[in-house]
Amino acid sequence: MAVAKVRQGGAWALADAAGKAWVGGMAVGYGPDDETPTETVSLFTDQTPANPSWSEPNSALTLGTVINVNTPGQITGGRWLFPTTIPAGMTATYVLYDNLTGAQLRRVPFSSPTAGAWNVVTFAPYPVEVGASLVAAVYLAGAAGTVAYPFRGELFASVGITNGPLTGPRSNDEPRILGNGRYVRGDAYPDQSYNATGYYVDVLHEAVVVGGGGDLALVNPDRPVLSGQAVSLAGIAATDLAGGETLASYSWSVRSGGGSLSSTTVAAPTYTAPAGAGVAVVRATVTTSAGRTGWLDMRVGYASTIVAAENALPGTARSTWDLPVGELGGIASLQGFCDGFSINRDETANFKIGQSDGVGWSAELYRLGWYGGTGARWYATLTPSGPQLAASQAQPAPADVDPDTTLPSVDCAAWSTTLTWTPPAWTPSGVYVLRLNRTGGGASHVMFVVRDDDRAAALMMMPADSTWQAYNAFGGLGANLYGGNSLYYGVAVNQYHEDCARYVSYNRPVVNRGACDPGRSYGAVEWSNFFTAEFPMLRFVERNGIDVKYYACLDAAGDPDGELLGNVGAAMFVGHNEYWSDNMRSGWEAAKAAGVHVFSSAGNEVFWRLVGSDADAGGRPRTWECYKSTIGSRGSLARPEWTGTWRDPDGAGKGGDQPENTLTGTIFVVNGPDLRSLVVPYDGGFSASPLWRHTAVASLTAGQVWTSPGQILGFEWDTWGPDGTNSPGAAYLADPHPDAVYASSATYDIPSGLLLTGPGDEYEAAGWANHRLVIHPGGDGAIAFGAGTVNWALGLDNANTYQQGGDNTSPVLQQATINMLADMGAEAVTLMPGLTLPTPVEWFDDGGSGSVESWTMATPAGSTDHNEGTWLTLGTRFASTADGSWTGMRVWVTPTAPAGSPRIVAYNDDTNTRIGLQTYTEPALRGRYFDVEWDTPIPIVAGVTYMAAVHTTRYGYSAVTGLTLPLRSSSERLYSASGGVPLAEYRYGTEVNDAPPDDESANFFHVAPIVTYT
Repeated sequence: MAVAKVRQGGAWALADAAGKAWVGGMAVGYGPDDETPTETVSLFTDQTPANPSWSEPNSALTLGTVINVNTPGQITGGRWLFPTTIPAGMTATYVLYDNLTGAQLRRVPFSSPTAGAWNVVTFAPYPVEVGASLVAAVYLAGAAGTVAYPFRGELFASVGITNGPLTGPRSNDEPRILGNGRYVRGDAYPDQSYNATGYYVDVLHEAVVVGGGGDLALVNPDRPVLSGQAVSLAGIAATDLAGGETLASYSWSVRSGGGSLSSTTVAAPTYTAPAGAGVAVVRATVTTSAGRTGWLDMRVGYASTIVAAENALPGTARSTWDLPVGELGGIASLQGFCDGFSINRDETANFKIGQSDGVGWSAELYRLGWYGGTGARWYATLTPSGPQLAASQAQPAPADVDPDTTLPSVDCAAWSTTLTWTPPAWTPSGVYVLRLNRTGGGASHVMFVVRDDDRAAALMMMPADSTWQAYNAFGGLGANLYGGNSLYYGVAVNQYHEDCARYVSYNRPVVNRGACDPGRSYGAVEWSNFFTAEFPMLRFVERNGIDVKYYACLDAAGDPDGELLGNVGAAMFVGHNEYWSDNMRSGWEAAKAAGVHVFSSAGNEVFWRLVGSDADAGGRPRTWECYKSTIGSRGSLARPEWTGTWRDPDGAGKGGDQPENTLTGTIFVVNGPDLRSLVVPYDGGFSASPLWRHTAVASLTAGQVWTSPGQILGFEWDTWGPDGTNSPGAAYLADPHPDAVYASSATYDIPSGLLLTGPGDEYEAAGWANHRLVIHPGGDGAIAFGAGTVNWALGLDNANTYQQGGDNTSPVLQQATINMLADMGAEAVTLMPGLTLPTPVEWFDDGGSGSVESWTMATPAGSTDHNEGTWLTLGTRFASTADGSWTGMRVWVTPTAPAGSPRIVAYNDDTNTRIGLQTYTEPALRGRYFDVEWDTPIPIVAGVTYMAAVHTTRYGYSAVTGLTLPLRSSSERLYSASGGVPLAEYRYGTEVNDAPPDDESANFFHVAPIVTYT
């Protein structure tokens, strides 16, 4: 059977003569043993320059084209259309840059070029995935002082150029927002553009198509690994072996992407990834005992975080893994749950599946993430055995979990296990979905979490699974799908009804997402499912490659001391995270006090207090009690533990009377649905918060405000303390932390029925409420961020199930989230286009008793990677209104490393003396700011002028005329020189002088002091 090359949605795939494709690292058809076909493509085709040979007086010039990659593969070389006349002495060097970081990837000189023709260079292949953005550049050195090049003005002004897997974006659509048609004077990353000009610098892109063929249908999932580390390739299997036939011999090879194999002839070799980030393609050729042979290509993603490596792998189309509108809660005849909801990665997931119509079913397993925007990646096909299928079709009717009352509360603990999955050893922590596919049509989801308890991580994310269960109306299979009870009354979602359940069980399917189906009556539960305000945050965090792992509310409920948070730097909970047990809160409070940062991307959070029972072997309660004793009609004040609102003083001594803003900084006051904009005014200092660095908010002036898209506050939202509302309910709110920082302020009139007027059960009067983003100190240097709204994540990603009207994503909120996570030690390693990698800011010192200050600096506007070819000392003058301790320097790390070890230098400018000198090592992650600490802090005196300097060969700069001077820290105690004193000075020389540099510059060199005040 012949193998043909076909295009699927812009990507190449293999197909047989009938057009059957190979997908997802799994062979789904057959073909011969020949190599997978490849094709080399360049961007430019028939575009011709308006001027084929423009010459100008210049000795060093770099020109470039921004090229985005639409199909995975590798860049094997580059080409440039040489001018028709090459000036005497001009040489040309091809340079490939990463557009997002400015890092130099490949560099090859053109030798013996032909004038007026395309000249080609080749180099070691550079692997690229969908979404990569490159700059194909040529460095021109004019020995006689003249260079020449072809060009066409406005080539990228109104439309881009696309050819197969490559796109030269329209200038306004370029990811760095620097324009297309790039240039820079000198040999550096070209970060300037003029008139959207085309300079005809191109790449050679080879699509490395991943497929399989031969006489066998082979399968082995793609997998991630950390850069420089090893992963087993175990798992290859044939799905079409005859009786008695076995896999007999193996041959492995690395086709692209680099790395090495421990062996090429064993069933499960180990692959070791190279440094850096990329995707390797490894081929296995297998022969059976019957002499049949097949081959399969698989991908291995590698990066500095396992999340970045995982998301470098191709995903699965959402139309394949997700549920259709109309059946978002799944079909009535086929439902299930994962026993215990979460597993550690070395445990087995036991699925309890029930089917009422007897037609049969199978399952596909996916991990949720970014995956190029698809949202999920296929992991396994799981098929029940005959006995498992039969058991699924004979599950008993649900039982009642309530031990005290006659009020029904569904529990399916007695259901049989009808499917299992043991994660491979390389499986990362994550949120997973088992899609149950009914034979003949229809599907349902089973969600669960895979933990990684032993792995240290920068961030832990906790979904709102306890709140899902509080609203879950599952009543059974068939007609009873939405006929059950919850802590609200059925699908009416009435918490005041006398027949509301007092207990809920984790041992049952969850159908909350069905509330998003058109025409379904299910209260406001569309906001109380994972896919509304939780999935967007997960996608955003994984898109940016943040080192995250996951656990569930159920896990937190079995961890009263917060031990599971002990090996993470920060912990985040998301969405409508309303229901918290006693142990959940005690564990998070303990972690916060111990120095774990807390990020609350939630609203109406930590509102109702629950207690658990029926603990499993891991100490996690499968049954949760919540009498909602705050509601007077419940008559449950005699219960041994309080299960009303956390803030209610009636619960004093039993776990209540603990307002939730002492944990998160914000506290619920506006019921929903109530959808509003978040507002950041300049007046009041709100826009000066470090949260807004690298955003338009930071540039506001007196009287101006920034307003978010219209649904960021909602569907329920918080205030920050008693003075944040005129409601009588203010009496039940705790005073804010005395050192709290507020980064926004919006006051709205709230109608009766939405404004909370009591401790948790009354909404009986109109009034006003003020929302603020709150940052306050935790223990041992930790910070806590409270978004105070369920819908914060709608500003980060638009792939949510429920949203009224248009897209609510905002680059300002995306950057602010990246800023806050960086300040918590959870930095992005695959930063999405359009954002800036921030330098972490220390918000508080010793719980708010001191302040570490510098001033905010944007990305250099003149050049981010200027190369003088020699050493310079570059300085910025500054002074302070108060005595302090000069503890370090903030320096710009250029995309290309300097030629040698740079140094930071401190001068007393008033006495012309050097007072500090220290060599430092630049970080591997470049194109960003980096803080260097002095080994010995330097005391500074109020009113004295100092100079912060760096000694280097490469630097970034901006024109001083483009700055608002003086530059100031948030408290304005620390400020740059201005007025009659030059801001910046420089001096050439391989050695650092005892006196400060004194050659005045019209540029700012992007170096700043870091000063601690006590």
